[in-house]
Amino acid sequence: MPENIRCSDFKKCKKGVNTSFYFIFLSLVLSILCFFIFLVHQSSFEASKVDALKTSLKNSFNTASVFQTTQPSVEASQVAIYHQSQIAKMFPNSEILQDLINDEITIFIPSSDIFYETLSDFKPTSAVLFKQIHSLLSSSIVKNKYTVDFVLFDDLTTKQNYPVYSHLSTQRLEKIKAHLDEIGIRQNAYTLGVEKGSDDKVKLHFRKRRN
Repeated sequence: MPENIRCSDFKKCKKGVNTSFYFIFLSLVLSILCFFIFLVHQSSFEASKVDALKTSLKNSFNTASVFQTTQPSVEASQVAIYHQSQIAKMFPNSEILQDLINDEITIFIPSSDIFYETLSDFKPTSAVLFKQIHSLLSSSIVKNKYTVDFVLFDDLTTKQNYPVYSHLSTQRLEKIKAHLDEIGIRQNAYTLGVEKGSDDKVKLHFRKRRN
């Protein structure tokens, strides 16, 4: 058998080729690494851009939602639970929104559940709502911690620098105030107002008192 095709010599030759290839490949990788290290060393960085990059990377990999990072307060949770267990049962078309950042809760109730259409007269169901609000504001966990804003929506004019309420909105606000005073809700526990909009809803906005 010829000398150049013996198995033992073939294995030695193959092993020598592999060793040489690994050495060359490693040398190339180290050369590229040294090149980029040199570029970084010779470069200058602006702190603002570096900070922006760090913030971007952090936000990209931070998938936690606001509900995971910001927990609702005990008082806000109590209001939400009360709406679910009491108000929503009587007013199934009501909606609730919770602002965890500002610790506020907003409840929307259709005006047709409280007032007769085009009138300022209360429906019988409104008495239940006011009783529920009174009970909620009187509870130990919410009392003196929240102010509730009773807000009506109206198409306010934009030509004057003062709000002009419709006659119906004014009458309904007066009726709400009179009834709140009648059932004994303290005047510093609520406010009345009108916001621009066409929604036929009454907005109950619970905002945390800043003592």
